[in-house]
Amino acid sequence: MERDQFLHRVRSALRGAVLPEVSGPETAPAIRFADPIARFVASARAVAAEVSRTSDPDAAFARVAEIMGDASKYLAWDGLDAIVPGWTERAAAAGWERVDAIVGTESRMEDHRRIGAVPVGITGAECAIAATGTVVL
Repeated sequence: MERDQFLHRVRSALRGAVLPEVSGPETAPAIRFADPIARFVASARAVAAEVSRTSDPDAAFARVAEIMGDASKYLAWDGLDAIVPGWTERAAAAGWERVDAIVGTESRMEDHRRIGAVPVGITGAECAIAATGTVVL
């Protein structure tokens, strides 16, 4: 099936869609852990995530440098300097290139191949869920 035909069928189907009624508690019950950071780290590691904790921007940059190893390219969001002051200048001095992670609509597969070839990704998060080791972007 052609892409345009498929998208037309999806759009047509959505025009008459009716969402079901949802009922349940107003808020989820609170879950408390004695040490939520330790619980998050353990939960994240249980699903093969690598967790690194640092105390300041210098330590954060040093840890990323260890992870980068011989890599010269990385993906990151635009606001990284707000979290690690001077990141852009430090990365440039280290010879690292930030690859644009935007996926366009014209050449999505090319964009995915380009992005998929980058060995390191750096991101911020809105929050982390201790019970599951989940990071909410």
